[in-house]
Amino acid sequence: APDFVLLDVGLIREKSFAVAEQLVSQKIPFVFVTGYSGPAALPDALAYYPVLRKPYLRDELLETLRKWRNQT
Repeated sequence: APDFVLLDVGLIREKSFAVAEQLVSQKIPFVFVTGYSGPAALPDALAYYPVLRKPYLRDELLETLRKWRNQT
């Protein structure tokens, strides 16, 4: 299992929320990434997970990873 996942919200024909739910059930930490400019329309159960906007800067990704590492 991965230690941490960057999960793109928009897949070709669907959203990645089912994958996110599986990550939650397996206790695998993740952050959503999206290219949508507006607020990410996340289901209520997933709304508290962090979101990185694409294109994200290297420093934003590193800060996200630092926060995760500090929580473990």
